[in-house]
Amino acid sequence: MRGTPARPLAARRWLVESIAWAAVLLLFAGTMTAVANSGTLLPGQGGEPSTGGGDPGPQPGGTVVETTVVTKEVLPAGQAKVAGSASVLTVDGAVLDGVATPLTADVPERGLGRAGAVIENAIVDGQRATISWDSGRPLVIEGAGAIAVGPVGVSADPQGSTVSFGEGTHGIAPAAYRIATPVAVGTSGLAEPREGGVSFTADAATTITFSGGAFTRVPPGVLRLRGEGKVAATGDFGVTERSEQRTAPSLDFGPGAYDVTVTPGTAGLTVAGTLEGPLRLP
Repeated sequence: MRGTPARPLAARRWLVESIAWAAVLLLFAGTMTAVANSGTLLPGQGGEPSTGGGDPGPQPGGTVVETTVVTKEVLPAGQAKVAGSASVLTVDGAVLDGVATPLTADVPERGLGRAGAVIENAIVDGQRATISWDSGRPLVIEGAGAIAVGPVGVSADPQGSTVSFGEGTHGIAPAAYRIATPVAVGTSGLAEPREGGVSFTADAATTITFSGGAFTRVPPGVLRLRGEGKVAATGDFGVTERSEQRTAPSLDFGPGAYDVTVTPGTAGLTVAGTLEGPLRLP
C-alpha cells in the first residue's frame, strides 16, 4: 500500500530529535560543572567567587560593626578632682618644699611684745646662739638658703603668694645667712643688741619660730600645696566627684587632705589637684 512508508520515516525523525536534545543537555551540564569549578559567577548571583576554604570575609553590600570601648574613671567616695582658673586661692595647713631666701617677714601690727621671731641654735662667731627679732622693723633674711616651712597658711593670687608662718617652729636649710635688721643675739646670759644685724650659719639643728601673725610675700611661681586643712578659691572650676562632672564658680573644701598645684598666668591662676574630704559647692 502507498501509505506504509510514512511510519518508518516518522520513527527515524523522532530518534534524530531525541539524540539532538540529549546532546544539548549533556553540553549544558558540562558547562555548569566547569563554571562551578572555576568560581565564575553567573548572571543574577551576588557576592564574590568562592576560592575554597577559610572565611571569605565581608561581602560587598554587607554591614560592618565597629565597637568602641570607653573607660570612665570612678573616683572613691569623698574624693574630688578640680581643675580650672582662680583669681585667688587660700589654704591652711600647707607643707611647702621651702620658702627661699632672701625674704622679708613682717607682722600685721609691729612692735607688739608677743610679735616677732626667735632663731634657735644659730652659729654666730663659732658659737651656738639665739637671735631674737622684736618686729619693730621688717625682718630681712639674706642668703642663698630657705626656710623649710610647714604647716602654714598660703594665699595665692596672680601677683604672688602670701605665706603666713603661724605659731609653729620651722627648720632653716643649712647655709650662711645675714639678718639685715636690728636684732638681739645671746650666746649665754643676757642677749646683746645688734643694731646692724648679724651674720649666722644654720645647720640641721637651727630652727625659727614666728609669732604675732608673721608673714612673707613670695614672687609669682608654681606652687604645689599639700597638707591637711581647708581650701577656698574663687574662679571657674570643673569638678569631678565619683563619675559626675560639673562646674562651679567657687570652692569651699575641708577640713581634709589636699594636693593642689597652682600656676600663675596672665589670665589668673591655673589650678589642678585632688581633694579628699567635704567639698561644698554653690
